[in-house]
Amino acid sequence: MYCELSDTVVAHPKTCRAARLLGVSRPAVIGHLASLWLWATHYAPSGDLTRFDAADIAEAAGYEGDPDQFLQALTSCGPGGSAGYIDQDGGRVTLHDWMDHTGRTLANRVADAERKRQARRTVTPPAPPAVAVAHDPSDRPEPSEPPAPPVPPAPKRTRKPAEPFAAPTPNEVAAHMLEINAGRFTRDRLKRERDKFIRHYVEHDWMVGSRRMRDWKITVRNWMERAENEPDRSAPAPPPSYDASAEHFRELLEGAANG
Repeated sequence: MYCELSDTVVAHPKTCRAARLLGVSRPAVIGHLASLWLWATHYAPSGDLTRFDAADIAEAAGYEGDPDQFLQALTSCGPGGSAGYIDQDGGRVTLHDWMDHTGRTLANRVADAERKRQARRTVTPPAPPAVAVAHDPSDRPEPSEPPAPPVPPAPKRTRKPAEPFAAPTPNEVAAHMLEINAGRFTRDRLKRERDKFIRHYVEHDWMVGSRRMRDWKITVRNWMERAENEPDRSAPAPPPSYDASAEHFRELLEGAANG
């Protein structure tokens, strides 16, 4: 899944002000916004963030500072009292003008899913009509013992339909990892494994191989067992050096979204 990102975001006054409020660089703010918007296409496609708290929103954006400060910065970054990147009104928290910017992308996503469902449907051709064949009575065999009664077929087992899959939130994944950890990993390692798990399966649309994930807790357990036998190569790396041009930022963000 991807979302559209305008090149005006790079030097937009709201981006600059959000960077000042958070005490980070503009490229960092752009990365947080891109992460939040991509996350919302899966977990908040309507743009309504009300059911998520500040910590959920900060985690979705990849921001590791104060969650309340992050949410306040994106709400109040509009110059002159205008709207920021997030709106808060009467207890509702929403992404500003979300449907105006992503409506076409979400519509394409629904249309593509419907097209794939239609392609999976196959029409079974009707069976040809039975043709009666005449037999010579003299060809009939001699009477013999009556045939044994037919054995009734065994009852078919009905398979219970699978419940629709609901993707877990980052907090649910973190809680389950902590529950099954049994002292194997430190809390920092658990946080990195949770982030890698969420990032991997969001990018693969929650597919395990070629099949839709059925039980995310089993998948988390398998992930932890593999991680226990692998060295931790996910320690934070120094941030890359950024070209200040808008074209370079757009290429980086498009690569991250399509990657």
